[in-house]
Amino acid sequence: MAELSIRPLHCGTIHTDYSNMVYWTNFGTKIDIPSFIYLIEGADQKIVVDTSYLDPERGGAPWPATRTPEQDVKKQIESAGWKCEDVEILILTHLHWDHSQNCDLFPNAVKYVWAKELQYAMCPVSLQAKPYDSPIHPNTRWPVYAQQNIIFEPIWKDEFEIVPGVMYFHTPGHTPGHCSVAVETKVGTYVIAADVIQIQEGLDRRVPAGQMSSMSDAINSIDRCISIASKEEYILPGHEITVLEHDVYPYV
Repeated sequence: MAELSIRPLHCGTIHTDYSNMVYWTNFGTKIDIPSFIYLIEGADQKIVVDTSYLDPERGGAPWPATRTPEQDVKKQIESAGWKCEDVEILILTHLHWDHSQNCDLFPNAVKYVWAKELQYAMCPVSLQAKPYDSPIHPNTRWPVYAQQNIIFEPIWKDEFEIVPGVMYFHTPGHTPGHCSVAVETKVGTYVIAADVIQIQEGLDRRVPAGQMSSMSDAINSIDRCISIASKEEYILPGHEITVLEHDVYPYV
């Protein structure tokens, strides 16, 4: 078994409504949530999961979000002892704005995404266009990754092994092509759930996020993350602030 580790990096704060995090919960209650990038350490290749959103000077975010100078994506990567140009593998859980807008910072990485997510992102249903910056909506632009001329390596096979100990698996519901990442560590399998489980309450109650493409898929994907993780506490929700209580996982 591989003995890898996961290092979450705090790359900004999104200001949103609680009901976006847990379906039909606390309408009107504002919540600040972290935007994460993850480093997978211990493999033969340097691996990053997700890329967060653009800095204001590079175009900004389509929803209220802020970033301190210390949360700059490059600075966060460098604080962990890496350089963006040395990253060899970039894994995208999905192509929403807060997970995919800095792909160009990793010029030498093979960039993996679920094939149907890439297809859907270019022409989603109109009510889901804005999170993708899809051009079918009058208030959106071409997706940032398209403006950056990013070339993706599409994945069609479920439970695809990126490298030994790192498995990419389909968890639709938040988006049709959303995927999560299973990482083998010395204590068992951790799961980077991304937005299929956004905060701890969603995991505790088995309730998906407010924004989804399919309720049934979203519920089934929560169950799938639970079944793949060695323990439920080994699941890292995609925007849970308490994940930052530890610099690296596993932490024992």
